[in-house]
Amino acid sequence: MSITYHLDQCRIRTGRIVSPTGYEPQEVSLVMHTQDPSHLRQQHMQRGLLSKRRRQWMELTQEHHKDWKMSSYFVSDDSELCGFLSESIAMGHEKDVIQIESMLRHEAIMILVLDGNHLHGPVILQDPHRHFDFSPANNRKFLYFAHPNEKQKRTKCGKERQFVIGIYDFETQKTTVITDESVCTRQINVVLWTPDSKGIIFHSDGDLYWHRFGELYVNKIFAKMQMPIGMSFSPDDKKLAVFLPYRPTISFSVVLFMWPFVRAAVTFQHEVISLGEYRIWSVPERPWANGSKSIIFNANHQTELVNLSLCTDTLKVSRFNFPRPALILDVQNDEILFETVSANSFSRLWISDIASTETSGPEETYQARLVTSQRPERDEIYNFEVKTIHFDGGYSGILYMCPESFMPGQKLPLVVVPHAGWDHNMTIVSVEPLLCTMVNAGMCVLVVNYRKPIPSGADLQYMKRQNTGQQAKDVHKAVKQVLREHPRLDEDYVVLFGQQYGAFVCGTIIQDEPDFYACVAFLNPIIELLVKNGQISVFPRPFEIPLFCLMRDRNTYGVEHCDLLVGAEADYVEEYEADDPEYHDIIVRLIRFLTDPESAVLKGRPPTPAATTAMRADMAEEEVPEEEEDSQ
Repeated sequence: MSITYHLDQCRIRTGRIVSPTGYEPQEVSLVMHTQDPSHLRQQHMQRGLLSKRRRQWMELTQEHHKDWKMSSYFVSDDSELCGFLSESIAMGHEKDVIQIESMLRHEAIMILVLDGNHLHGPVILQDPHRHFDFSPANNRKFLYFAHPNEKQKRTKCGKERQFVIGIYDFETQKTTVITDESVCTRQINVVLWTPDSKGIIFHSDGDLYWHRFGELYVNKIFAKMQMPIGMSFSPDDKKLAVFLPYRPTISFSVVLFMWPFVRAAVTFQHEVISLGEYRIWSVPERPWANGSKSIIFNANHQTELVNLSLCTDTLKVSRFNFPRPALILDVQNDEILFETVSANSFSRLWISDIASTETSGPEETYQARLVTSQRPERDEIYNFEVKTIHFDGGYSGILYMCPESFMPGQKLPLVVVPHAGWDHNMTIVSVEPLLCTMVNAGMCVLVVNYRKPIPSGADLQYMKRQNTGQQAKDVHKAVKQVLREHPRLDEDYVVLFGQQYGAFVCGTIIQDEPDFYACVAFLNPIIELLVKNGQISVFPRPFEIPLFCLMRDRNTYGVEHCDLLVGAEADYVEEYEADDPEYHDIIVRLIRFLTDPESAVLKGRPPTPAATTAMRADMAEEEVPEEEEDSQ
């Protein structure tokens, strides 16, 4: 089964209930994306109706191939307005055009043409300064970040502005440009309007700030805070909730501030809330429910993903009882929009009221399939089992098993995948197209999480401080347990596959167990972790099992490190460009290697750039003795 089929399956990025509470049918707006790597991911938008009576999705509109629009798309908290860049200088257009539409009427109500450099430079579409946001409805404005023009680049003190903030006022129909030195010279990661529309809350340099436009100084309201996953003011404008990602040194996950703030205060009244062993996974754009008394979000521990509600009065946390693992996408008063998804199913969209979800069974909810995600002629790509497994030591894993009908009576190979580290954990709702393709190719896959998650975005130094030896032992111990408990698996053909940080763990496993695994494959390894004192340190000598390494072009990693890997007795080292149109073929070769490391097809391929480098090095070594003899 081709990986393209899995990459093309759409998942929901954001969802929003558009129609007011109680309307039937209810209108929903979705932004969806394919499962391609982030630099190749395609996004599209859908609008449709959900009906209790018909129990199906009735599509109204659909848009494709407007990535600049999707990356700038923003919606007001009351779902009355949406905005986006309909034209973008950053995407090759002649000017920047911001279009504001009515969500209910599906029509443009305002078009802001930003032509020329008299206000500022081009609107920013790249992180970290890609920010678009509506202020509250009582004083409607919207903000966006733009590059400074020549006059704005430097402050009076000689500092360089990284951006300026454009603010459009619906009442005056004018745009104001904010160039405050205390704000625009920083890197701003997250930004949020204050309820009075006179300032912003923002995160910068590891701290959380409050700033009123026009004032000389900013107010630090919380020091040493990691970049929030989300921030939101309550609809009654009395509380600010800040949701934090996992960090091993931080014990709390939510910070709850009381609003309004007092200017020049030394401390700002707040509560910190811990979720125990759980950590924030994702947060809806609108998380407030029960008349501003509850906030709703998704949390994770190991392979488990749960949906929690925090009462802001008592700080008590309760859990929703969904019929299957789910991600909450949006909250409108007492209604929630959520998606059920796993690696062996397509997306399904549900709407339910909070009371029935907390107290009753699934029969009181109603669902609608997203017809764009389902491909009936390709239903076989989901024909496998997904099992969660818990191991002694407090860590867990997920096992993808081929169906019982596949090759009955025969042993199946097992691919062991130490977690790559780009999320806290591999969860029951995680979808990894490459692993699904391996199962479709007839292999079973075991993904193993670590005892302590690796924080998202962890730097190289943090990864080097990990107890990789213990992680490698845990993974190998998990493999032996799974082989004992699942007799369909072939204990004589177990292979390793590592991506990013997982490649380092794979290399450590090989050191400890050089004769247990049949072969090993790396995809985009963090090569700096493999190098020590100028050598590839994790490979045993001699390296007796076949090694296949796929990595992006050596400019991504550094030529010296790539040449080290080429010379590390690897059987196949291939490079590919970040936007390689033949990515599908690259993955085919990887899977073919895992199923048959001695494949004649692989051996017969022309030399890759990395292989050519290795051959040149060998030729140079052979020429040296001849030169010495001639000189003598």
